[in-house]
Amino acid sequence: MAYEAERARLSDIDEQNALLWFRNVLETRPVSPRHSSLQAILAHYRALQGEQGGMPHRSAMRPAAMKAHLPYIFWMEILTDDLSKPESIRPGDLRFRVFGSQLAEMVGMEMTGRSLADAPFEKSKELAVLGVKVAAEMRDVIRVKGPFLVRDTMPMYLEALLMPFADDEGRPRFLLGEAHDVTH
Repeated sequence: MAYEAERARLSDIDEQNALLWFRNVLETRPVSPRHSSLQAILAHYRALQGEQGGMPHRSAMRPAAMKAHLPYIFWMEILTDDLSKPESIRPGDLRFRVFGSQLAEMVGMEMTGRSLADAPFEKSKELAVLGVKVAAEMRDVIRVKGPFLVRDTMPMYLEALLMPFADDEGRPRFLLGEAHDVTH
């Protein structure tokens, strides 16, 4: 897959983090989260996919249906012209339209309206982009689990789901994510 090239590039940036990511963090199919809230939101996403599977359309996303999840979710728009090449996505192409209050507390700043380029986790930023790239390429849910450096000094053990949504042309333009610090 295209993200294999990213693996080599990330290995040059931060070999230890990149190796942890590929050995322990990225889970594609079958996705089976351990956190009960992630299990519930995955069931909701699968229901939106319906019998045909594939990415739900952006209009299917209803925040009111996920009220209990709101503090832990983010809604991201991928702002690149060429969505046929997920490998070309960069941190500045990823804009948070919604960023839950618990997520803001975890990372130490509100990210709604900001791009991932503004995030306070420099060492883990490229790895976060890689998760988005893989979800966009696969056009299905991926699970992220493992160590994550926030503010580049505070390690936490993160479990998250990244769920792509289609734009009007069926491209992976939006991403719903839910993340939990499961360190304890």
